[in-house]
Amino acid sequence: MFRSCSMYYRQDSVEYKMLSRSTRKLKSLSWVKAKQPNHSNNSRGTRKQQTIPPFAMINIKICRERNILRVLVVLPVLLLLLYNFSLVQKITLPYKEMSEKWDDAPAQVVETRNPRIESSKIIQENEIDWSDRNFAKGEYQSPIVIESHRLVFFQVAKVGASIFKRLFRRMMGYSDWLETMPHQKQNKADGLKHLKDYSRDQQLEMMTSPNWTRAIFVRDPIERTLSGYLNKGHDKGGRYLKQSCCGMTKRNQTIPADKAEYCHHEPFTPFTMPVTPENFPFKDFVDHVMTDCDDIHWQPQHKRMNMDNWKLINFVGKMENVMNDTHLLLKRIGAFEEFGASGWGEFRNESIFQSNAAGHQTGSSKKVKEYYTPELFNQVLEHVRGDYEMELFDFTIPADLS
Repeated sequence: MFRSCSMYYRQDSVEYKMLSRSTRKLKSLSWVKAKQPNHSNNSRGTRKQQTIPPFAMINIKICRERNILRVLVVLPVLLLLLYNFSLVQKITLPYKEMSEKWDDAPAQVVETRNPRIESSKIIQENEIDWSDRNFAKGEYQSPIVIESHRLVFFQVAKVGASIFKRLFRRMMGYSDWLETMPHQKQNKADGLKHLKDYSRDQQLEMMTSPNWTRAIFVRDPIERTLSGYLNKGHDKGGRYLKQSCCGMTKRNQTIPADKAEYCHHEPFTPFTMPVTPENFPFKDFVDHVMTDCDDIHWQPQHKRMNMDNWKLINFVGKMENVMNDTHLLLKRIGAFEEFGASGWGEFRNESIFQSNAAGHQTGSSKKVKEYYTPELFNQVLEHVRGDYEMELFDFTIPADLS
């Protein structure tokens, strides 16, 4: 990059070459005879100290200034490159560290524009209400735990529970995840892991760590109550109501004395008498069964857990947007491509909830307007008002039914 200062000149028919042994120190100069005339007997040239001619001094100065100019040009470029490299390192290092954290904790999301997803908060052990039945051994509705994806899922009856159980069975590796109905009696052991099965220390980690997703899906309370009546009130001739609310079974059809008055009348008795929309209209369900029979299928959703524990939830999806919200949840925990993007539907060529979402959007709203009168709406609203008051749920009371 930096050349030694050199020049040629002729004096007395002899060509001399001036050499500087250092580009920064021009003190030690030597004049070397570069070439002798043809008539000279000395063909190799001899080293001889000479006085520097004036024009040589001028050329030396020019040479030195050129080297200084090179330094002034190259040095800032090197400094700029070094500074840019350091700047890039400072900018990219935090993102690299964040990326490594995300790899270790795929479920953690600090901020989001979705109002139904709460930012993860640090919860202390003494802030948890451990009397909550979700932690108790033998609890039927104990949340489902998927350890591989750090997910605790609080299933809610009449909010896609059957499909969600199929999804989790698929994630657990069961080959019959789509064919087997998880709610059937012969499948009491659904093969899933539940929060009740873990120790208190493990429960504490799952319920407080920002690396775990604690999710729940909810549904408009007015629509969900109607769904409970249509499905459980008339399914298999009303057998579910007779067993769950009136304490009757096929083998023992005697109604316990402490059961409500409606259980002692048709169509609940005799046991073999089918329950139909004609002999058990929606009004009878609202007037008697809804408030007297505290069943999970029409129980207000805010009672799914003790009030002090709702702050533990960091993902809330809605049945009204079930496909998009389910896809969002699965992407958040890193499970969408493998378990949610395909393999669903009649021909197994759909994503999860793709068909169900279309059916829900076209049927539910029509049924609500068909079954609800202003009087029935106000009665049900009083029953589920707590759901509408839950800020986490973000429900809006239907204005066209009152």
